[in-house]
Amino acid sequence: MQWYLAPWRSFARFSGRARRREFWIFSWVNGMVIVALFINDLPLPQHADDGPVLLSAVFCLAVFIPSISVCIRRLHDTGRSARWLLMAIVPVANLVFLVNLTQDGDPGTNKYGPDPKGLDV
Repeated sequence: MQWYLAPWRSFARFSGRARRREFWIFSWVNGMVIVALFINDLPLPQHADDGPVLLSAVFCLAVFIPSISVCIRRLHDTGRSARWLLMAIVPVANLVFLVNLTQDGDPGTNKYGPDPKGLDV
């Protein structure tokens, strides 16, 4: 639970570094919540006249800034700048972006801060 709440506590901090565990747990839990809310938002046949609730859209808006923040800090952990985030919108380059997010962070201190694992050399 602490790994999911860590990005919420530092939702507007775009400096520093984030561990893989923090990034991926935050991403996976958000993905599962969005899918569950989307399924909940589907209109039932007996309630077709009701407008859509769109809980999933509200949740997506709520997690937008924390997601960007933790993604930038994850890139910083691998020694890359926030500009690499732009690769996520390019169709083929987003695979390279995904690989960068799965790599282990730089050991020790890099130009973005100390190692979040606490293993500074």
